[in-house]
Amino acid sequence: MIYSKSQHIFKRVAAKKIRHFALDLCFVSLGIRTGYLFDAFAISGLQQRRPALFIDVLASLRQVVPALEDVIILHEPISDQLFFVNFALLEARCARIPGLGDHPRRQDDPHGWPFFVQLSEVPTLVEFPTLIASLLREVCARGEKSAGLSRPIALTITQPLDVVDLVPLAAALLEYPVAYVPADADQTAFLTGVPLDVYDCVVSFIGASDDEAHPEDAREHTLLKFSSPSCLSEQSTGLLPAKVMEALRDRFGPRLNAAEGQWSLACGTRRRHTIEYRSSLGSRHSSHRLAPRSNRY
Repeated sequence: MIYSKSQHIFKRVAAKKIRHFALDLCFVSLGIRTGYLFDAFAISGLQQRRPALFIDVLASLRQVVPALEDVIILHEPISDQLFFVNFALLEARCARIPGLGDHPRRQDDPHGWPFFVQLSEVPTLVEFPTLIASLLREVCARGEKSAGLSRPIALTITQPLDVVDLVPLAAALLEYPVAYVPADADQTAFLTGVPLDVYDCVVSFIGASDDEAHPEDAREHTLLKFSSPSCLSEQSTGLLPAKVMEALRDRFGPRLNAAEGQWSLACGTRRRHTIEYRSSLGSRHSSHRLAPRSNRY
């Protein structure tokens, strides 16, 4: 339903891109993941009114897909980022934001938060950023259901944020196990020469045949793609590749089972060495490019 409705709305967008958008939104609506950062396609001539357009799209989809009732759009106006967020799942996770002095991440918590990694010359684990914790609590308070009223369909982040805040915020909302925290807003090169463990978490659709009616992108979908500096496993055993993949299966496996779909989850890792990575801080998607999903090293 989400796919067909979206295809009707975005008539000029390729079917493959609509399918990716629909699947990501479906996973959010079913509570399989907390958030999805829209990056599926550009909207020619309508870039300035993207938030209003997607608010209308979500309102239209809510009328035919009841599971979208708890999904809202979270808009970050400085970077013009649009997150589709399962608010019920976000509230459950926000109840577990660690306080000062708490361990930053419990491995047995299915709603756990990322390992936050300072992008200094030597990558270092740091505590949960206080601004991100405060912002998430504020968003949850503003989106709370009132008696007899539905959730707001959209919220705008009111605090001015720079790339130092946007990158870990995106990672936290998208449920990456690792969230990078730039050293400062002017940082343009990082992880130079640092070996990385690169992870892929892929959902395969059981029963989709290998034929023209089911192209490859319709048989599987990348749920998460992220990286972690290999050296961090010396700071926390939770970042050993085997532990990371176990945590991914423990988190997303039960959610997929609860959604009662015909799918399976596969997690893989590979080690890669980097020469240098430069961010595109001047582009509209700069904060997303720094987020773990887009670390295409």
